Parts: sequence; C-alpha cells; structure tokens
Amino acid sequence: MMNPTGKKIRNDARGQGHYGARRTKEVDGQTVVYRHDGTDYEADPPGQVVVAPFTGIIEREARPCAGYSGLLLVGVRARAKLFYVKPDPEIIGSSVKIGQRLGLAQDIGAKYPGVTPHVHLRITSLDPEMIISDTPVY
Repeated sequence: MMNPTGKKIRNDARGQGHYGARRTKEVDGQTVVYRHDGTDYEADPPGQVVVAPFTGIIEREARPCAGYSGLLLVGVRARAKLFYVKPDPEIIGSSVKIGQRLGLAQDIGAKYPGVTPHVHLRITSLDPEMIISDTPVY
C-alpha cells in the first residue's frame, strides 16, 4: 500500500489525522467522544493529484458529506474509501494499479475552517495474511 497524496499525516490546530485519534462532536447538545476511523493525508494545496493506495477496482463513488465526493476502492485483499477526492472522469468501474491517478483533492477547509486540506483514507477491510507473518516475532 502507499500514501495517496505523498504527504504527511495531518496535524493541525483542529486535531490530529492519525488512525484512532480522539474526536468530539455535539449531538443533541451533548459532547460525544469518538475515535477517528481513518488516516488524513495532507493535500495542500487542494487540487493536487490523488493516487491509488493499492491495486484494485474503483467500485463506486462515495459521498462522505454534502458537497464532497470520494471513491470506494476494492482490491483482492483490501477495501478502502478515499474521501474528499473529485474522481477523474470515467474512473468509476475501472481497474487501477497502485500509484495510478484517481482524481484531485478537494478543499475540505470550506467545511472545516482551520483544518489542513487532506484526503481521508479509511481501510474498511483487510485480509490478515497481508500483515501476519508465519514467523513469530517476540
């Protein structure tokens, strides 16, 4: 797998972009604490090229929130959603190779002022054989 923007994980005044980072939001007047379910890779400036983190098929477009788009990438051993990506024309339904251009990063700063522009990568499933070795490591 590879980084879809080639830049570092987001870390700004609004929070950190690593997997599992603490988040809060207001729900019915109550502050709810939850964990970040993906990794935010900086995409500054917005409009930069976003590439496939692994080889697979772009199954469909994803809609993370109003005004923004993304992609569902399905590989042999992994599935992932990439949010805040404007897909290239005709990419939906296409087979892509790791590192191949998928589209352009959108400007998430319009929705979340103060947040560094980024692409959110959420691995939704992963074959454990990709990361588990037959040799024990102690």
